[in-house]
Amino acid sequence: MTPLLLLFVALATASPVRRQAPTLDVDGNGILTRPEVLNGMTLTQAMIAADSGDGDGYFTRPEATQYISPAMFNSIDADDDNRLSFAEVLGTMTMGDMFDAYDANGNGQLEGPERDRIEAIYRGIIATGAVQPIQVAFLDANGDGYLSKPEVLNTLTMDQALAASDDDGDGLFTKEQALTTIDEAAFNRLDTNHDNQLSFDEIKTGFTIEDVFTQRDVNGDGFLVGDEAQTFHVMYYGILVHNQPALLAATPLDTNGDGILSRPEVQQVDLQAAMQAADTDGDGLFSKDQAVAVLGEDLFNQLDTNGDNFLSFAEVNQGITMDTLFDLNDANGDGVLTGPETLTIINMYDSIQAISINTK
Repeated sequence: MTPLLLLFVALATASPVRRQAPTLDVDGNGILTRPEVLNGMTLTQAMIAADSGDGDGYFTRPEATQYISPAMFNSIDADDDNRLSFAEVLGTMTMGDMFDAYDANGNGQLEGPERDRIEAIYRGIIATGAVQPIQVAFLDANGDGYLSKPEVLNTLTMDQALAASDDDGDGLFTKEQALTTIDEAAFNRLDTNHDNQLSFDEIKTGFTIEDVFTQRDVNGDGFLVGDEAQTFHVMYYGILVHNQPALLAATPLDTNGDGILSRPEVQQVDLQAAMQAADTDGDGLFSKDQAVAVLGEDLFNQLDTNGDNFLSFAEVNQGITMDTLFDLNDANGDGVLTGPETLTIINMYDSIQAISINTK
């Protein structure tokens, strides 16, 4: 994805504090403490950012060992397929585990190269718009930072989640695969034919999305926030990545239902409305810190025509149109958007719809 497109993904998913410099070092002392890291990023965010290159929802051994040790890779790779799924990672480790792995001297702080590795991951999160984990297409429909049961049940189905998770398409999950998401007692209860694997039908007969919500709602308050919500953010990410035809079928943008987005279909998106949806504090400006983290200094300076270190709507309009976005998203140059090429445009459209719904 090109830097210009990342701007819109980042702006559409940015946290309300949009002018914070891209660093985890809150007190500016050059040292990262555990609270600074754990309060500044989640493991889900880190994975989404790291997976932005191919967006396949997996990490090969070479990809994963840029961030974790080979020994840790082996311990996480439950199904021994020499790659890590999001579910395997989240079922085995936490952001605290990553902090400990990077804290080579065990002093509870990250300094020098230790700090630089985590900061690089954080900058990747900022650049890929994963500041809020998969609120694109808005699981969090009212934007309050919490997932309610209706928000989840109105957005996800078990069929979608199972299909997105079934990477080999055989309609089955081995015990090793299933245990990355559920415990052994639940597996044994669901495995009604005792073949040591779970079929889609076995899961759907004994488990629902509502059950998953209840299981993840650790404090029982009826809402999911932070780590409680990670399962659904990852689940929805899997649907985004692996179920593109269903996404297109569900979006009004694909007016002729052919499973691709043409230039006229993309031109239906109102760029002004998309910027309004991204401008969460309503000041009509996007700060240099956030824009540079996505665009780089040169492109920011090109768009910042008045040199005030912000991008106004007018300045964005000078250099960006929906035609521009179409061309930049059309990675293979075939004149249509297919598969992952459609994500940015669908996300923009969904952001507009969410804001419209919330203001009615």
